Amino acid sequence: MAEKALGLECGQACVDWAMGLLEAGCESCEVAILAGMAPPYNHFEVAARRDHALVDLGLAAVPKDEAVRLFVAEMFRRAGDDEAEQRRVLRAVSEMCVADGYRADLYDFHLIDCAFDDLAEGSYPGHWPGATPHTISGILGVHIARFLDGI
Repeated sequence: MAEKALGLECGQACVDWAMGLLEAGCESCEVAILAGMAPPYNHFEVAARRDHALVDLGLAAVPKDEAVRLFVAEMFRRAGDDEAEQRRVLRAVSEMCVADGYRADLYDFHLIDCAFDDLAEGSYPGHWPGATPHTISGILGVHIARFLDGI
């Protein structure tokens, strides 16, 4: 639902979601059709099937702000303690922040992402004063935990 609210491309992830529902015992015809789709995927066709499946399951639309927060939380949860994965998610969240007009609830993540870039370039981390190569991962970890606690 978050991916729908965000207008993200629908493809293999939607098909995998539908397959997971079927494996869990879901008996929706729309879910079965979506689960049976094969590549190459047409985003519009898969998205339409996803939308039909959501209606068939009786799931209501999620407001965009809530969808973004839940989507970001899920990405960080999946990243776990893997610093490389956290960094990949951080970059995606930073891009989301910028694309959505510098969302206040994601802005610190954007600044931390920029601080990582500052440090990688060997310059002063002007986006996050006081960050060092030794502390930046910890700073990110604290902000991830704080964000997840707020969900």
